[in-house]
Amino acid sequence: MQYFYIPPVLDNIEQLHCCKLLGVIFQSNFKMDSHIQFILSQCAQRMCLFKLLRHQGLPDAQLSVIANAVIISRLLYALPAWAGFLSVELVNRINAFLRRLQRFGYLQCRMTVAELTNSHDLFCKLCAPTHALNHLLPPARNRVSLRTLGHSYQLPEYSTDLHKKSFLMRCLYSFVK
Repeated sequence: MQYFYIPPVLDNIEQLHCCKLLGVIFQSNFKMDSHIQFILSQCAQRMCLFKLLRHQGLPDAQLSVIANAVIISRLLYALPAWAGFLSVELVNRINAFLRRLQRFGYLQCRMTVAELTNSHDLFCKLCAPTHALNHLLPPARNRVSLRTLGHSYQLPEYSTDLHKKSFLMRCLYSFVK
Protein backbone atom coordinates (compact mmCIF):
# COMPACT_ATOMS: atom_id res chain seq x y z
CA MET A 1 0.00 0.00 0.00
CA GLN A 2 1.31 3.43 -0.89
CA TYR A 3 1.20 6.28 1.57
CA PHE A 4 1.21 9.98 0.92
CA TYR A 5 3.72 11.98 2.90
CA ILE A 6 3.66 15.74 3.23
CA PRO A 7 6.97 17.17 1.96
CA PRO A 8 9.26 18.98 4.39
CA VAL A 9 8.48 22.57 5.32
CA LEU A 10 9.86 25.26 3.01
CA ASP A 11 10.80 28.74 4.16
CA ASN A 12 7.91 31.23 4.19
CA ILE A 13 5.37 28.62 3.01
CA GLU A 14 2.79 27.48 5.50
CA GLN A 15 1.52 23.90 5.21
CA LEU A 16 -2.17 23.42 5.81
CA HIS A 17 -3.88 20.26 6.91
CA CYS A 18 -7.23 21.38 5.54
CA CYS A 19 -8.43 24.03 3.12
CA LYS A 20 -11.74 25.18 1.77
CA LEU A 21 -12.04 25.21 -2.02
CA LEU A 22 -15.33 26.22 -3.66
CA GLY A 23 -17.20 25.54 -0.43
CA VAL A 24 -15.78 22.03 0.14
CA ILE A 25 -13.30 21.46 2.98
CA PHE A 26 -10.48 19.16 1.88
CA GLN A 27 -8.16 17.58 4.43
CA SER A 28 -4.57 16.48 3.79
CA ASN A 29 -5.50 12.85 4.56
CA PHE A 30 -8.44 12.94 2.07
CA LYS A 31 -11.01 12.35 4.78
CA MET A 32 -14.17 14.44 4.77
CA ASP A 33 -14.67 14.71 8.55
CA SER A 34 -14.30 18.50 8.70
CA HIS A 35 -16.55 19.05 5.70
CA ILE A 36 -19.34 16.83 6.99
CA GLN A 37 -19.10 18.38 10.47
CA PHE A 38 -19.41 21.84 8.92
CA ILE A 39 -22.35 20.88 6.68
CA LEU A 40 -24.28 19.09 9.43
CA SER A 41 -23.80 21.99 11.85
CA GLN A 42 -25.09 24.42 9.19
CA CYS A 43 -28.07 22.17 8.48
CA ALA A 44 -28.86 21.76 12.21
CA GLN A 45 -28.94 25.55 12.55
CA ARG A 46 -31.32 25.74 9.62
CA MET A 47 -33.57 23.13 11.25
CA CYS A 48 -34.20 25.60 14.08
CA LEU A 49 -35.69 27.93 11.48
CA PHE A 50 -38.10 25.19 10.41
CA LYS A 51 -39.34 24.89 13.98
CA LEU A 52 -40.06 28.63 13.99
CA LEU A 53 -41.79 28.43 10.61
CA ARG A 54 -43.97 25.55 11.80
CA HIS A 55 -44.83 27.54 14.94
CA GLN A 56 -45.88 30.44 12.67
CA GLY A 57 -48.35 28.07 10.93
CA LEU A 58 -46.53 27.05 7.73
CA PRO A 59 -47.97 23.74 6.40
CA ASP A 60 -45.81 20.61 6.18
CA ALA A 61 -45.92 20.61 2.37
CA GLN A 62 -44.24 24.02 2.25
CA LEU A 63 -41.79 23.00 4.97
CA SER A 64 -40.77 20.07 2.78
CA VAL A 65 -40.14 22.38 -0.17
CA ILE A 66 -38.04 24.68 2.00
CA ALA A 67 -36.11 21.69 3.46
CA ASN A 68 -35.26 20.51 -0.05
CA ALA A 69 -34.19 24.00 -1.08
CA VAL A 70 -32.16 24.82 2.03
CA ILE A 71 -30.84 21.53 3.42
CA ILE A 72 -30.88 18.88 0.70
CA SER A 73 -29.35 21.29 -1.81
CA ARG A 74 -26.54 21.96 0.69
CA LEU A 75 -25.89 18.23 1.01
CA LEU A 76 -25.97 17.78 -2.77
CA TYR A 77 -23.51 20.60 -3.47
CA ALA A 78 -20.41 18.98 -5.06
CA LEU A 79 -21.54 15.59 -3.71
CA PRO A 80 -20.18 13.64 -6.72
CA ALA A 81 -16.72 15.08 -6.04
CA TRP A 82 -16.47 14.17 -2.34
CA ALA A 83 -18.89 11.27 -1.86
CA GLY A 84 -16.26 8.67 -2.71
CA PHE A 85 -14.16 9.74 0.27
CA LEU A 86 -16.93 9.27 2.85
CA SER A 87 -16.32 6.71 5.56
CA VAL A 88 -19.11 4.46 6.83
CA GLU A 89 -19.27 6.54 10.00
CA LEU A 90 -19.85 9.76 8.03
CA VAL A 91 -22.49 8.13 5.83
CA ASN A 92 -24.30 6.96 8.99
CA ARG A 93 -24.15 10.50 10.46
CA ILE A 94 -25.67 12.01 7.32
CA ASN A 95 -28.32 9.27 7.12
CA ALA A 96 -29.21 9.86 10.79
CA PHE A 97 -29.63 13.57 10.07
CA LEU A 98 -31.88 12.80 7.07
CA ARG A 99 -33.97 10.42 9.22
CA ARG A 100 -34.32 13.16 11.82
CA LEU A 101 -35.56 15.57 9.14
CA GLN A 102 -38.21 13.06 8.10
CA ARG A 103 -39.18 12.21 11.69
CA PHE A 104 -39.82 15.90 12.40
CA GLY A 105 -41.95 16.10 9.25
CA TYR A 106 -39.64 18.37 7.26
CA LEU A 107 -39.19 15.81 4.46
CA GLN A 108 -42.02 13.96 2.76
CA CYS A 109 -39.96 10.94 1.67
CA ARG A 110 -37.08 9.01 3.18
CA MET A 111 -33.65 9.79 1.71
CA THR A 112 -30.23 8.23 2.17
CA VAL A 113 -26.74 9.16 1.05
CA ALA A 114 -26.72 6.15 -1.30
CA GLU A 115 -29.85 7.41 -3.06
CA LEU A 116 -28.41 10.89 -3.39
CA THR A 117 -25.12 9.65 -4.86
CA ASN A 118 -26.57 7.04 -7.24
CA SER A 119 -27.71 9.60 -9.76
CA HIS A 120 -26.02 8.98 -13.11
CA ASP A 121 -27.37 12.22 -14.56
CA LEU A 122 -24.07 14.03 -14.09
CA PHE A 123 -22.13 11.27 -15.86
CA CYS A 124 -24.53 11.36 -18.80
CA LYS A 125 -23.87 15.09 -19.14
CA LEU A 126 -20.14 14.44 -18.85
CA CYS A 127 -20.27 12.09 -21.88
CA ALA A 128 -21.45 14.90 -24.16
CA PRO A 129 -18.56 15.98 -26.42
CA THR A 130 -19.22 19.65 -25.61
CA HIS A 131 -18.82 19.18 -21.84
CA ALA A 132 -15.77 20.86 -20.29
CA LEU A 133 -14.62 17.65 -18.54
CA ASN A 134 -15.14 15.33 -21.52
CA HIS A 135 -11.44 15.39 -22.40
CA LEU A 136 -10.66 13.71 -19.06
CA LEU A 137 -12.54 10.54 -20.02
CA PRO A 138 -10.51 7.57 -21.26
CA PRO A 139 -10.48 6.76 -24.99
CA ALA A 140 -13.40 4.89 -26.53
CA ARG A 141 -13.18 1.12 -26.92
CA ASN A 142 -12.54 -0.22 -30.40
CA ARG A 143 -13.32 -3.87 -29.79
CA VAL A 144 -16.73 -5.49 -30.06
CA SER A 145 -18.28 -6.52 -26.75
CA LEU A 146 -20.76 -9.35 -26.32
CA ARG A 147 -22.66 -7.51 -23.61
CA THR A 148 -23.78 -3.93 -23.64
CA LEU A 149 -22.34 -1.54 -21.10
CA GLY A 150 -23.58 1.85 -20.00
CA HIS A 151 -20.83 3.64 -21.92
CA SER A 152 -18.34 3.03 -24.72
CA TYR A 153 -15.20 4.01 -22.78
CA GLN A 154 -12.23 1.81 -22.03
CA LEU A 155 -12.08 1.23 -18.28
CA PRO A 156 -8.74 2.45 -16.92
CA GLU A 157 -6.68 0.54 -14.40
CA TYR A 158 -6.29 2.00 -10.94
CA SER A 159 -3.42 1.31 -8.61
CA THR A 160 -4.48 2.89 -5.32
CA ASP A 161 -7.66 3.03 -3.33
CA LEU A 162 -7.45 6.83 -3.42
CA HIS A 163 -7.48 6.80 -7.23
CA LYS A 164 -10.44 4.38 -7.19
CA LYS A 165 -12.47 6.84 -5.06
CA SER A 166 -11.99 9.76 -7.48
CA PHE A 167 -15.02 11.15 -9.28
CA LEU A 168 -14.27 9.95 -12.82
CA MET A 169 -13.29 6.45 -11.74
CA ARG A 170 -16.43 6.06 -9.64
CA CYS A 171 -18.56 7.27 -12.55
CA LEU A 172 -17.01 4.89 -15.07
CA TYR A 173 -17.10 1.82 -12.86
CA SER A 174 -20.57 2.46 -11.41
CA PHE A 175 -22.08 3.19 -14.83
CA VAL A 176 -21.05 -0.28 -16.08
CA LYS A 177 -23.62 -2.00 -13.85
